Amino acid sequence: MKEVAAIVNEPDPNIVLLDVRSDAEYTEFGKIPGSIMMDYLGNYYADGTLKNVQTTRINYLSAGIQPEQEIIIYCQTSFRAAPVFLELYNAGYRNIRIYDGAFLEWTSNSANPVEMPEGGADAPKKQDAS
Repeated sequence: MKEVAAIVNEPDPNIVLLDVRSDAEYTEFGKIPGSIMMDYLGNYYADGTLKNVQTTRINYLSAGIQPEQEIIIYCQTSFRAAPVFLELYNAGYRNIRIYDGAFLEWTSNSANPVEMPEGGADAPKKQDAS
């Protein structure tokens, strides 16, 4: 959490905080400020198989995420971040990590800022840890 807070307080264009939760989660609970939202389901085809390397690379490059950047992935509890880590690795990204404490840890400290979507609620609601 301390390292992520330092990134939030002093953004670095070479570091990407990648939130792989759903848009509905972002709308309801917000995100870590400065994070890029990319729903983890975007890594899968409709039949539930992982997208091929070329498609994955195109999707992340289109979102402005470059292979040379450091990428820190998080979701609610890190469960969904793990397959995204593997998908990015397979697509040639090497400087990737998972914020293991995830959004659940981040929001457990009321001093940590939460960025809400424009027109959304002012503050996140209490979350269920399940």
